[in-house]
Amino acid sequence: RSPSQLITELIKALNAYSNTLPKAREWEALAAFILALRHHFPKVYQRLESMSSTANMMISKNDSGRLLKLRRIAIANMSEYL
Repeated sequence: RSPSQLITELIKALNAYSNTLPKAREWEALAAFILALRHHFPKVYQRLESMSSTANMMISKNDSGRLLKLRRIAIANMSEYL
């Protein structure tokens, strides 16, 4: 996948989750992905500007050790694409 495809899929997921109550595990995985983008790929994260309020809400709601572990996994996965 290209970075553009990842961003497109992430925006679709954010739109879907902003309208429904997501499952906890899916929410955590998406929040970890967003957190990893914000810290390690800030230029890519800036492309989410239109969804930044939803993205920031997801990150701030869940600041657990589990989220940090998932963030490390997300960074490893993203490094193949970005």
